[in-house]
Amino acid sequence: MEGTLRKLVLAAVGAVALSAPALAQTTFDQGVAAYDRGDFAAALATFRSLAEQGDPIAQYNLGIMYDRGTGVLENDAEALKWYRLAADQNYSSAELNLGLLYYEGRGVPKNLDEAVKWYRRAADKGVSEAQFNLGAMYANGEGVPRSYVES
Repeated sequence: MEGTLRKLVLAAVGAVALSAPALAQTTFDQGVAAYDRGDFAAALATFRSLAEQGDPIAQYNLGIMYDRGTGVLENDAEALKWYRLAADQNYSSAELNLGLLYYEGRGVPKNLDEAVKWYRRAADKGVSEAQFNLGAMYANGEGVPRSYVES
């Protein structure tokens, strides 16, 4: 009897663990739906909850909201914070946007070396805008030696 109960408890724990990603996806989808219908407070709360749990797509979405001032006051430092958390998990769109912030000096002092670094990471993942921006930096000699071959 005790062995059977233990198996049932382990099965129940396993089922809950397996459903956590599905629940997170459902929650994320609810955040996207809230954003799409203009309920930015609900979207912000949903994305923040997931972002604080380490979800890189939710972190990126928070970065977008702060970057654009959608449902929150525009705040480049907050955008930078959330983009960096997502970029540190190799989320390519966040890497691109982090490169843009460093290139433009928004939320952080302008730093072309950092812009190149983040553009390159996104470009290596096939992000065409990052490839273009990196190529333009090579063509203009910004943060890298001028090179028409590299551009």
